[in-house]
Amino acid sequence: MSLSQLADYFMSPLLLQAWYTYTVPMITISHIAMTSSSFLILAATFERYCITVVPKMMGCLKRYRDYIAAFDIIVGVMTKSSLALEFKIKQNAECAGKMTEYSLYLSTIALNPTYNVLWRLWFRNIITILFPFFLLAFFNSQIVIALQRNQHAASTGELGKNQIKGRVRTATRTLVFVVFTYLLSNILNVIITIWEYIDFENLVAEYKGLYIFCTDLVSLLTTLAGSLRLSVYAMCDPQLRMEFKRGACKIFKFPLKFKVFLIKRTF
Repeated sequence: MSLSQLADYFMSPLLLQAWYTYTVPMITISHIAMTSSSFLILAATFERYCITVVPKMMGCLKRYRDYIAAFDIIVGVMTKSSLALEFKIKQNAECAGKMTEYSLYLSTIALNPTYNVLWRLWFRNIITILFPFFLLAFFNSQIVIALQRNQHAASTGELGKNQIKGRVRTATRTLVFVVFTYLLSNILNVIITIWEYIDFENLVAEYKGLYIFCTDLVSLLTTLAGSLRLSVYAMCDPQLRMEFKRGACKIFKFPLKFKVFLIKRTF
């Protein structure tokens, strides 16, 4: 999506034309991916919630895990595929070969008051933004509370069982941090969405600059949260850290002694 910035920087009509050819499909696909991933995170968090708080539900979840994952992807497609119909690219023939040759507008469907209010503002924002945000906040808080209650409990099982429990705790802790970064990156998005419900006209008229800045910042925060996930996995999982260090030794060809030292440091 940064191709438009490069086109503006180099004042290149060719780059801008290339951007217009793929921007609407890419906007649609990226929003479908973001929505589906947020619901998949919600499903994974609910599973960890059941493991930590309500273990009796795990049998049912294991049977329908594939269907739940498929449903999450379907929700993303159903709620965001309409974005492809909400934009219209207009060509200005008199400005051929210039930076103003093409313009991006909202389509007639997007400007329809009923569609705009009921589908875009109410249904889609509630389902894809507010609903997963508050559910994730609830499940995450319950998981953290349960982990704090159990962290001082004495371990009385066998070694193998304790190792399995340790891996479950590691996976749960990892997911807690992933969800925490997701929640932090979406707080601003939730605030803007609620503000749109309360007074959209005043928001656009009186605070247009702030509104545009915040919407761009939301995209940056979403990208940042996604880029931080790998580092979160590495910080929370000692075994994964060891694999990263082994890979680094192979790539940079560190001496064997240094490799052994790195592996020992992970235990």
